[in-house]
Amino acid sequence: MSEIVTAQDLLLKYLDYHCNWVQCNFSTARPAQFREQQLVAMLKAFGIVPSLDKTDNETESNDLVQTEKSSDNNSFRVWLNKIFSPKELRLTVSDEDDKLAHQRVENMKRIAILHYFTKNTFLAERDIKAYLPLMDQAIDVVRKELTSLNETDMRLPKHYEVRWLYGKLLSFRMEMYKVTYPWGGMLEGLSVGYWYSHILATEVQKQILPHLATIDQVLCQIIDSYDQEISMSDLMEKYEYPYVDLEDIDREWRIENW
Repeated sequence: MSEIVTAQDLLLKYLDYHCNWVQCNFSTARPAQFREQQLVAMLKAFGIVPSLDKTDNETESNDLVQTEKSSDNNSFRVWLNKIFSPKELRLTVSDEDDKLAHQRVENMKRIAILHYFTKNTFLAERDIKAYLPLMDQAIDVVRKELTSLNETDMRLPKHYEVRWLYGKLLSFRMEMYKVTYPWGGMLEGLSVGYWYSHILATEVQKQILPHLATIDQVLCQIIDSYDQEISMSDLMEKYEYPYVDLEDIDREWRIENW
């Protein structure tokens, strides 16, 4: 990753984490945990979720279930209450010395943040005006492809359309990521069958990859309509992004587990 981070980097980080680790049941592995921490930091930096850190006005308990907060994180906290029970979220004063309880709550925060991104819930807080050019573009394309549609068919509120667009494209992009991700494993040795299958699959991947650029562009417009560029130093200093060598960490993990 370069010293400047964009929405494209965030998208690829999510695809790597979700497709290569979570869906493979390795979410608790050390490489996955580092990716999760990096992803959460990026989501905060791009304004996908508000910070849940304590402020001077917050009490020492009920850290996640406070609802009388500033307007920018009210909906996020309300949403947390919908997916977790109050018992799961609440820390009592007596729990303050319990490191396991703190770790449990921090883990739940990260889980909630990732769900908030994956399930497109964050879009409910966005100003729909930022997406009007994108939706106008979508309407023009749909009109050309589906000439039988009339204006009545396109009256669904635009914020619903954006959420549908994001959800469908992200699901499709995850499937394509698995198809186009470079083959892993050791390619040493002579196995004609293995090499031939690898060559055929690679040719298909080469045909697919160029067509994913448009999908990535639309997803990135939705994720970050302001086209932000965030420095790696800000990610590390302000959002606790762990700057580590994932290749070394992955290699060590594979040696230990395979």
